[in-house]
Amino acid sequence: MTIEVGERLVKAMKISKVQVERLVRNVFESLEGQSIVTYKAPKEKVIQRSIKAVTDNIDEERQIVFAAQKMVDDLEAQNPGAFDRHKMLQMVKKKIAEERKFIL
Repeated sequence: MTIEVGERLVKAMKISKVQVERLVRNVFESLEGQSIVTYKAPKEKVIQRSIKAVTDNIDEERQIVFAAQKMVDDLEAQNPGAFDRHKMLQMVKKKIAEERKFIL
C-alpha cells in the first residue's frame, strides 16, 4: 500500500502476525500484573481469540483504505486536479468506515 504525502509517496507500514501476537501478549501480561484481568476460559484461548480479533480489525481497515483509494483514483480520473487528494482520501475513508460501522 502506498500513501501520498504531499508530492512524495510513502509505503504504509504493515504489522506482522508476530508483532500482533507480541502486542496482545504484552497487554495481557500488563493487565495480569496489575490484577485487572481474570480469565473465565483458558488463558491461551483468550490470547488466541484476541490475536484473531486484532488481525481481523487490521484486515478490515486495510480493505477500507483500499476501497477509499480506488474511489479517490476514480474521482481524480474524472476531475484531474480538482481537489486535494489527501483530504478527499480521509473523507472517503471516514465515510466508508461509517457505512461499515467500523471505528477508525
